Amino acid sequence: MVLSLSGQTFAQTLSPRAFTEEYVKATSAAVPSAIVTIIRDLEFTTRLPDGRTAKHTISGAYQVYSKDPERLQSLIQAHVIGLSRLPNPQSRTQPVASNRLSPRAFAEEFAKAFRSAAPSATIELAGDLEVIVRRSGGTIRTVNLSNFYTIYSREPERLKDLVQTQVALLVSATRTTLDPSRIIPVVKDRAWLREYQEKVKAAGGRQEQLVEDLNSELVISYAEDTPNAMHHLTTDDYSGDRRELRAFAIKNLLRVLPKIEMRVLNEYVSIISAGEDYTPSLLLLEDIWTSGKIKVKGEIVVAVPARDVILMTGSRSGKITNFRAFAADLYAKGPYSLSDRLFVYRNNAFTIYGRN
Repeated sequence: MVLSLSGQTFAQTLSPRAFTEEYVKATSAAVPSAIVTIIRDLEFTTRLPDGRTAKHTISGAYQVYSKDPERLQSLIQAHVIGLSRLPNPQSRTQPVASNRLSPRAFAEEFAKAFRSAAPSATIELAGDLEVIVRRSGGTIRTVNLSNFYTIYSREPERLKDLVQTQVALLVSATRTTLDPSRIIPVVKDRAWLREYQEKVKAAGGRQEQLVEDLNSELVISYAEDTPNAMHHLTTDDYSGDRRELRAFAIKNLLRVLPKIEMRVLNEYVSIISAGEDYTPSLLLLEDIWTSGKIKVKGEIVVAVPARDVILMTGSRSGKITNFRAFAADLYAKGPYSLSDRLFVYRNNAFTIYGRN
């Protein structure tokens, strides 16, 4: 289903019931195989044929809409995108079940199991799917659980098995030689970096993270992408030439990238994605932005409101205000929020667009 960001204007603000009905209509159109039922004003459920049920509470969205009715369509579009988490078109028939663990809860289950298996070590959450482990000898190791969470999302019944497998790998792991062929660039926002560094220091670590600036809002964190987990690196981990690191890491990224999906939402907005782990890093691939395949009016303007999606429009589209609101709504919806800023591709790099 494609909703126009130009927006349908209503003569007066919708009541909570009418607002809920608009969401229900959009959900039914996006997931025709589901049974969508209103529980009460601003609350409804989506039931799939296999019995999975997702509960949706939209009171927060209604508060935003009440202050700015013109954001109705962008709020609904953010909800529809959240049902399927792009990019797989086939997944649009399967909304995310609300009874599965959130990324944070999944990481907490892992942390709980690890503390039981390795009582002499300490473990802390550094993000929704990132943990910092400090062994008794003082060794600090960071672990990203995104790969395992992706498997869990498809097969929730494997929760115990996945947690136990990863715990066993981490408990038995010893520091091995870094595999340079697995170093990739991961685009993060500065708030993530500050929180990450604070967690590392709190755990007793003194290492400097292996990062570089992308712009005033985003950074590139270099990580070793192994089959089991993704480990963000420190400057002690890498002894190569830092001047060549970005180009080298991008070559590695191109080798492991899943299929890049591009989709047109309407005449003003398109979406590009390569899954939850790699999408923000697409900002680093010049061929995407200079090949001429992205057709926009004016300069390319993007938003990266979540880890699994990049929104694109043109600086002269005439809909920047709507685009900004759409990105803000998707950013607020989570759970994979990254940045609420807009960026413009200029001089072969993405910089902050306008005043933001």
